[in-house]
Amino acid sequence: MKKIITLPTLLLLLSLASPGILQAQENKHQIQQLENTERINAFNLVSAAYRGRFKELGIPSYARLDQAYRGGQITALDLVKAAVEANQLSAIALEDKNYVNAVDTSLHGLVTR
Repeated sequence: MKKIITLPTLLLLLSLASPGILQAQENKHQIQQLENTERINAFNLVSAAYRGRFKELGIPSYARLDQAYRGGQITALDLVKAAVEANQLSAIALEDKNYVNAVDTSLHGLVTR
């Protein structure tokens, strides 16, 4: 015996399944965005700042970056925020303590060389 699904039953089943499908698609899209975001390693981020890539965002370059870091006017977190604002990093980097610490270590290396 064949089972027949009526149109109202089919519509009800589709309406129940749709929110889950839409949420799954949204989650997939968010994951793809994170994967597509370029992740600059800490050393390259500091090097880019040193060369002036984030100057328009308030991060000084060359010797002034060195001076600002030594004087406490610029922190590793400030540099990460600038990179996020410049779309060079995902905002997730702001919460990644290991990454921020690596940026701080690279800034410290810049100052002590």
